[in-house]
Amino acid sequence: RFHAFAKAHEIDPSSSIRGVRQLKTALIGQLER
Repeated sequence: RFHAFAKAHEIDPSSSIRGVRQLKTALIGQLER
């Protein structure tokens, strides 16, 4: 699973960064809940 993520990161780093940012936002939202 991590390997696939790394492959996607190589293909489109900008979208990967955006995905990580969304993940962080979701985690923060859960913490605040």
